[in-house]
Amino acid sequence: MNILYLFLSKLTRLRSFFHITPPKTLRSKMFAAVDLFSNSRNQFLPPFELRPQLGQDECNGELFAQSLRVLCGLKPDGSILDVGCGCGRVALPLTRYMGQRGRYEGLEIVPEFVNWCQQHISSRYPNFHFVHADIFSGAYNPKGTFKAAEYKFPYEDESFDVVFLSSVFTHMLPKDVKNYLSQVTRVMKKNGRCWVSYFLLDAEGTRRAGYLTTVRFMDAGEYYTTDKDVPEKAVGYKENTYPGAL
Repeated sequence: MNILYLFLSKLTRLRSFFHITPPKTLRSKMFAAVDLFSNSRNQFLPPFELRPQLGQDECNGELFAQSLRVLCGLKPDGSILDVGCGCGRVALPLTRYMGQRGRYEGLEIVPEFVNWCQQHISSRYPNFHFVHADIFSGAYNPKGTFKAAEYKFPYEDESFDVVFLSSVFTHMLPKDVKNYLSQVTRVMKKNGRCWVSYFLLDAEGTRRAGYLTTVRFMDAGEYYTTDKDVPEKAVGYKENTYPGAL
C-alpha cells in the first residue's frame, strides 16, 4: 500500500512538468482511499484534504527535518520557529527528535492547518505550539486581516536558534518579504541560523522559463509570477537582486 501511495504521488507530480492539473476532487478521492486502506490516519498523518500539495508527505518532512539538524545545527533541546508550518509537515518528524526541553513554534495563515496541528500534535506534545497568523494572501488567505508587510511575529526578540521558511517567500511580494526578513532577524538568536527557500531565476532560467522549468513565470517588473491577477500563487526573483540578497 505504501508503494501505491508513492506511485500516486509521483504520478500526480508529473502534472507540473507537463503543465496538466488533474481535477482536485479526483486526486483527493484517490489519496483518501489509499489513506483509508493503509491506515495512514492512524500513523499520525493529516488527512489528504489538508495536504493540498504533494510535498506535504511524511518523506518530504523527514528530509527537511534532517537538513535542519545537519545544516542548521538544531539540537533536541533547541528552539525552532517554523514560518508557514502548514499541516505539520516538519513538526511531525521533529516530534521524534525534539526533547521535552526543546521548543517548536509553528506560524501559519491557513486556520484549518493550525486547528489540526493543535488538536493532533500539541495535545500529545505540549512543547509544540501552533499559531494562526491571519495575514492576507490572495492565493491562500484572501479574507486575512493583517498585511504581511506590517505583520509582527508574536514572539520575543532573540527567541530561536533556528528559523525555517520553506515555500513561504515563493508566495510573497518584495515588500512583504523584506518585513518578514526583519522579523526573522529580530526573533532569531545572535548565533542562530535561518533556512529559507526562494524561486531564483538567472539569465538562462528567465529566458527559458516555462520551457525547461516546471513553473511558467511572467515578468512583473520587480519580480516574476505565474498569475498577475493573483501574484502570490508563485513569486520568483532575479538572481542577486532578490529581497535579502547580500
